[in-house]
Amino acid sequence: MKAVCVSKTAETQASTILHMCATEQGFRASARAQGYPQIWSRDNGIMALGVLALENEELTESVR
Repeated sequence: MKAVCVSKTAETQASTILHMCATEQGFRASARAQGYPQIWSRDNGIMALGVLALENEELTESVR
């Protein structure tokens, strides 16, 4: 039962961070305001896998 709770918490946190990184051009390298604003293909590829696992249509728009 505890594993399900941890899994749901991780999913929620991942979704929040992905939303913070999402732009029309792709995903920024950092969700932090003082972080990296660049969009890197490697990061976008990894983030795309997470977005597809979440099955979130809104985030899918940022996959490039």
